[in-house]
Amino acid sequence: QEKEISRIGDNRIIPIDVRIIVASNTRLFDAVESGAFRSDLYYRLCVLELEIPPLSKRKEDIPLLSYSFLKEMGCSENIKFSQEALDLLCAQNWEGNIRQLSNIVERILAINTNIIITKQQVEDSFGYDLKRNVSNVIPSSNNELKSIADESEINLILKILQQTKGNRTKTAEILSISTSTLWRKIKKYDLL
Repeated sequence: QEKEISRIGDNRIIPIDVRIIVASNTRLFDAVESGAFRSDLYYRLCVLELEIPPLSKRKEDIPLLSYSFLKEMGCSENIKFSQEALDLLCAQNWEGNIRQLSNIVERILAINTNIIITKQQVEDSFGYDLKRNVSNVIPSSNNELKSIADESEINLILKILQQTKGNRTKTAEILSISTSTLWRKIKKYDLL
């Protein structure tokens, strides 16, 4: 509040210029009224309050966020969602909000072998019809699903590495990922 601090045990004052951003999934004012949150801290933090609606109430952001996650995950700009795939993503409830969308996009990438992400791949990533995609086993937990997705990704990388006779540049091109992303995946799965 005074824009200065001092270290414990030190008498020297250090000027600072910071902004503190706080995020909460509960209404802090309600927590203050119920005594669950300190009122003095609330009034120090609450300079500007922004309420961001959940993803289920702003479905028009889903395509933009999905492409943003693709880019964040190191995908080539060539990879696109089909309109049916985007429609299916927009039709979901997204109880897990943006984190759930990010996980689904990552899961889609783990099973994607094409430049166009299809509606079927989106369905598979939600587990609607996963048994057709991976070894006739329906996962019973998120860990098992991640394990199956990892196995699919490993098999795909190994298959393409074999086709390209170990040429990592060509493999990365076929997978529509950068060579550094391919290298990270090879290292992650210990495929060396």
